[in-house]
Amino acid sequence: MPSTPSVQAVTKFLLPRHCRRQFSAETLSCMFRRLPRLEEIALETWDLSDIHYGFSHGYRYAQHLLAASDSFNNFKSMTVFQDHNEYFNAVSRLHREELPRSH
Repeated sequence: MPSTPSVQAVTKFLLPRHCRRQFSAETLSCMFRRLPRLEEIALETWDLSDIHYGFSHGYRYAQHLLAASDSFNNFKSMTVFQDHNEYFNAVSRLHREELPRSH
């Protein structure tokens, strides 16, 4: 994304849980560098029961994203939250049960 232009108008960024895995942490860091006025980020997580299942992915994701400190020059707040919508949590659990586990 080196040729991607900067966007001055964006000050807030919301990443809904159903989109989180659509972007790698590297891609998000690159996007944030292109948003020089970005002040707030909100990251929505899945059901807490997902933490043990995908911990290593989530940990690596956060580690890379937060390590890019030059992307956070103007940040005033970062919110990580969980939506307790039982319908989406049930769909997530059902999908997880259908996937073969790799150990």
